[in-house]
Amino acid sequence: MENKIREVIEAKNIKITDVIRETGLSKSYIYAVLANNSVPSLVNARKIADALQVDIEEIFPTYTGSIK
Repeated sequence: MENKIREVIEAKNIKITDVIRETGLSKSYIYAVLANNSVPSLVNARKIADALQVDIEEIFPTYTGSIK
């Protein structure tokens, strides 16, 4: 699942270590989500959104393409 976490982090000038600390999620997990190698659960997606102070939909937009 593509996400816009990195874009929000850069736009808000937030450090990834701050996101890791505030969410309580592991460093490897956060980097896997950033690289689109892991899809976070709804609970973890909310933790990330809360740490970034954005709505969850802003960093995890709804997929509107067709499945192939």
